[in-house]
Amino acid sequence: YDAPAPCEDEPAPVTIARLADAALLEDLREAALRRLTGCVDAGCAASLLGVARDLGDDRLRRECLECVVRVGVDAARCAAGAAVFDASLPVSTHAGLRRLSALATSNPLQCGATLPDAGEAIAMLREALEEQAERLVEANARQAEEEAACGPERLGEVRRVRVALERQHAHVAFLRDFIERREGVFREDGGVLGT
Repeated sequence: YDAPAPCEDEPAPVTIARLADAALLEDLREAALRRLTGCVDAGCAASLLGVARDLGDDRLRRECLECVVRVGVDAARCAAGAAVFDASLPVSTHAGLRRLSALATSNPLQCGATLPDAGEAIAMLREALEEQAERLVEANARQAEEEAACGPERLGEVRRVRVALERQHAHVAFLRDFIERREGVFREDGGVLGT
């Protein structure tokens, strides 16, 4: 096994992970990688990405990439130092990571980004629900046509679709109720949350 010699300035868990990998000590390797995964921040994400790549650890790799995307390429590059960051992440990947970061921050309901007020969050939820409800109405109309045109040989298939549509109706009703309850909570706060 041709393991690279650990750098003198690398943190102990990195050295332990590399040596455990070389010595085929899987439990020790995993423990060191778990420790590293828990320590990922903007300053070390790029260099730990190299460790993840060297050791073939997808969990550490994913955590490092998520950190870079979360804080942004430029902030991570600044925190790590341009030379270290560019050595760990080729410049050709920076644009893709920037696009991924922009995408991650463009949907605040999925990413935990800050919204200007609670009213906007509720409006976004309501808009998504109404689009879903419209698609459900269209699906019901198509299903009614299908049921009218189908013969007895397709009756089982048609019933399965009807059951799925009824479950979707229940889901839409649940979401409507959820949104109304959230609106009530926001109204009760006296406008503190922006509604």
